[in-house]
Amino acid sequence: WEVISGTIGGGTILQIEEVARQVFKTEIPRIVIIQAGIVDCLPRPLSPKERAWLSNLRPSLLRAAVIRLIHHFRAEIIGVRGVIQFTPLSEYLNCLKRLLEICYQYDCLVGILPVFPVTQSITSRNPLLSQEIEKYNQGMRMSDARPYNFDIADFFGHRPIESVMISPESVHFNQQGHDLIAGRLFAWMSPTLENV
Repeated sequence: WEVISGTIGGGTILQIEEVARQVFKTEIPRIVIIQAGIVDCLPRPLSPKERAWLSNLRPSLLRAAVIRLIHHFRAEIIGVRGVIQFTPLSEYLNCLKRLLEICYQYDCLVGILPVFPVTQSITSRNPLLSQEIEKYNQGMRMSDARPYNFDIADFFGHRPIESVMISPESVHFNQQGHDLIAGRLFAWMSPTLENV
């Protein structure tokens, strides 16, 4: 069997939807795994429009100084301004619904991975992130009964999330984390793969 990747590093679910539509023009996958959310739900100090303005700020030394200040006071800025996200929850769930409709049109088996938790180090810099992750996961669990909604414990059991990340500052998994995820997904897919 062949794996078709629709991954966009740092991409939102809206960008993933665009890639999925392109994939379905040429391929009809039997199984679809949807994993998105951390980029979408992360509380940010600036809106996309403000980020675009900042990226064009000149001279570059001024831009670098402003960015350093924003990073230094990130938690305080978010606390004052409230949650600003790339993809608000309602828009995220609407996009997920469209993705599911595409998959169901072709009778694909669908699994939805949760937005995985982050380390304590990341939480300390983004105090609202854990509650936003839970909101998005709750929204996905309630979105549709038909896809298989994996739970975080399905993958890591009671291991601390720090033990499966590259570093305390990362949202990327180490080899052990990847192996645990791959093993759980393979066990879930195996009955379907045997009939392909």
